[in-house]
Amino acid sequence: PPRPPNYLTQFISTKTSLGKHVLERIEEDGYCILPSILSKEECAEEYNRLWSFVEKTSPGACRSNPDSWYPDKKQTVPPDTASGDDDDDDKTTTPPLDPWPHSGWANLPDMCQSYQGGWLFSNLRTKLAKRIFEPLYNTKLLHSSKEGFTFHRPTCPSLVSDASRFIHPAIGKKRPRVAGMEQTRTNGDHFDQRAVDIGLQCIQSSTALLDQEENYDGCFMCWPGSHKMHPAMTKGTWRGRSDWVPLTDGECDALREAGYAQKRVAVKAGDVILWRSDLAHCGAAPLGHVTTFRAVSYTCMLPAKMTDQGGEQKGKEEEEKKKNGEQHPELIGGETMLARKYSEYASMQTGDHRPDLASMPHMQAPKSNGAEYMQPYFHDGPPELTWRQAELYGLVPYMVEHENESKEEEGCDNSEDFVIFRKCEMERAIRRGVRFQEEEFT
Repeated sequence: PPRPPNYLTQFISTKTSLGKHVLERIEEDGYCILPSILSKEECAEEYNRLWSFVEKTSPGACRSNPDSWYPDKKQTVPPDTASGDDDDDDKTTTPPLDPWPHSGWANLPDMCQSYQGGWLFSNLRTKLAKRIFEPLYNTKLLHSSKEGFTFHRPTCPSLVSDASRFIHPAIGKKRPRVAGMEQTRTNGDHFDQRAVDIGLQCIQSSTALLDQEENYDGCFMCWPGSHKMHPAMTKGTWRGRSDWVPLTDGECDALREAGYAQKRVAVKAGDVILWRSDLAHCGAAPLGHVTTFRAVSYTCMLPAKMTDQGGEQKGKEEEEKKKNGEQHPELIGGETMLARKYSEYASMQTGDHRPDLASMPHMQAPKSNGAEYMQPYFHDGPPELTWRQAELYGLVPYMVEHENESKEEEGCDNSEDFVIFRKCEMERAIRRGVRFQEEEFT
């Protein structure tokens, strides 16, 4: 069901400087830049993790060999060659295998929302929670998305040994189609919010792991202020039923006529861009032939109380305690929610930007040629997590403690009750199948 208009606004803290800054910029422009959230060393660590994913997932891909990053045109062969059929009239060539682990979406080149990519940056998400989302919402009770990343390959022919043989598949590709028609001017512009949800409902983020040069590299691109047009542009459209609303040439023209303009937002390594999901935006391609990568990780975090809990009724034992006036902890995370979150974890599905809803299946079918040859990154089962990561992914419940007169929620990280609670819930999670890192047991 739809939420009340601007439902997320009430959760953004006006008591923290970060909360006030983000709210002001999000309401005016629809996005904001938070500089230097990660250090150069932290960016390098995550960038190395990204390359480890590529080399482990894709057989033959090698960081030191640019030829291995692209399809090899010499692999293109007629599918019926082996049959010895000499009739060339009916022969069609098959495109070469693409060695890069990406989802193969026409209007989002080199974006990976497949191959377990949504679970790669758990360590990064712990940092983002502490440095951005906890002060933004003034609570530790958060749930995180399990989104993937964009690792856009260089487009400069001079990097490879034979420019006629190794070419980025986005060069010369067909234009994307929206509403059944080819779009000649859009760049994959879209809303990430369905029509029935009005106003501020979700804040997304991208974390840059490499510097982006202005007017050169690929980067985030948006239409500042265009969130004000979201209700009118999505109402009554078939595309507006989902949280993925691609825009047509005509709709982008309508934005221009209303006074909005596209803006390329190039940032430095360690910077984080926040944007509201009803802002028109896209990932802009590099301008011309570039020798650089674009490496960004996507994460959305929302207050855990926004997550669909499943509507369970309290057990008889809890009801009895309540009748007797006994003290017992208030929890966020019922059995239905925990079971759903565990199912996503066990299957290592990559999700979209909504941590509050189950919206997984449509993300799981990569369209890139060669997808069947990709190997699992987590080959021995779901990733081992810290307790904090398990909290963020909704695999264990939160214990709520009202610590002050304003009834603001805080995590009970240091209380005696929490120590007992954590031990009990960790045992339950392990029985369910959650794997914890070894240091969590010490």
